[in-house]
Amino acid sequence: MLLTGVFTENGSYKTGLTPTIKIYDADDNSMNQASMIEYGTGFYNYDFTSRDVKQTNPFICDSPTLSLSERYAVGLVEPDYKRDYCIAYVSELGLPETGLVVFLSLYNLTDSVLVSAGNMDEIGFGFYKYSFPWDRSKIYGFIGDTGLTADESWIYGLIEPPLATGVITYPMERDVRRNVAYGPNGARRGLLRPGGGSFNMPKKPDDEEVMKLIKTFMETGLL
Repeated sequence: MLLTGVFTENGSYKTGLTPTIKIYDADDNSMNQASMIEYGTGFYNYDFTSRDVKQTNPFICDSPTLSLSERYAVGLVEPDYKRDYCIAYVSELGLPETGLVVFLSLYNLTDSVLVSAGNMDEIGFGFYKYSFPWDRSKIYGFIGDTGLTADESWIYGLIEPPLATGVITYPMERDVRRNVAYGPNGARRGLLRPGGGSFNMPKKPDDEEVMKLIKTFMETGLL
């Protein structure tokens, strides 16, 4: 499996970099680091040959010569048949935030109920996880309080069920707060957080509606 990061500088794709990639195992929070190879205008690859199809692997690509707002590209590789976590990436002014107490509320939006709430576990380098028994037939939404300020104070996302088709597919999880996107099983579609601030992942109306439902539930207990 190829893991890809894209980097920009001042709005233009940046070539000639030597980024590294940190790949985490969400089960035990262990981390492996390796060099990436440039393969196109601003694109850099790592061949993840040791991937375990049972594991959840958040990863972050780091190009330290760029400014903080353009230095990191973030993604997530989902397991092939089991999901145990929702994963969030927290940053402030472009820098991954560690050592936070992130309180997360998880909602079953299909049945309009609060599933659970509690502190997320830190994986490392800005990644946090929350464990829960996932029902593949349900849609979930989550919102977390980071304790930071302004637009960094909340993380939130939507976890959708697999598509009902003849091909097995897996859920997409996105942090719609910023320009972070996670795709199913390393799919290139929706996978990457661009390194630069010049590209913003658009918020879909569905996500805005989900946030309205979550906020209504938090304020009134009803949907």
